[in-house]
Amino acid sequence: MTDYKLNRIEDTDIFYFAKGNIECLGDTIVQGTFDEVLAVAEQLKNEAKDPGTEDTTKIENQTALIDIQSAKWFVIFLSDDLVQIVRTPGDVVYSLPLGLECYEERLELIFERIVKKFQ
Repeated sequence: MTDYKLNRIEDTDIFYFAKGNIECLGDTIVQGTFDEVLAVAEQLKNEAKDPGTEDTTKIENQTALIDIQSAKWFVIFLSDDLVQIVRTPGDVVYSLPLGLECYEERLELIFERIVKKFQ
């Protein structure tokens, strides 16, 4: 059975959802089956101060990922086995990795997208 894990970079809203033993930044919050990791991720989503209100926007224009000045949730597919979930802070200018499949959307839709990708 394949293990999954959810990592978080301390004091940020930057998370990594990874399959297997993929190396990623941050501290591991939970590791286990897909359903176990997803359950913890869902709990964190439900406790989020700002779950977002955005509908899905696929980022086609990569310059939209540079100098972001508002608080938004993004999901970025770093590889087939690694997904980054980021909430830009809104109080500082923030840029995200370029050249990758990326969507701006509320947390609920991000988790639906992760389920589709890994199941």
